[in-house]
Amino acid sequence: MTLNPLKLEYKQIKEDLFKQTEEFLLNGLILFRNLKKK
Repeated sequence: MTLNPLKLEYKQIKEDLFKQTEEFLLNGLILFRNLKKK
């Protein structure tokens, strides 16, 4: 069974996007907390 390269690439992009979104949300949360402290 051969893997569809396009499907594989799509999975990779999806994982990268997910990771980026997660980091973005975490940074936003940290920024928001710091703003609230002031």
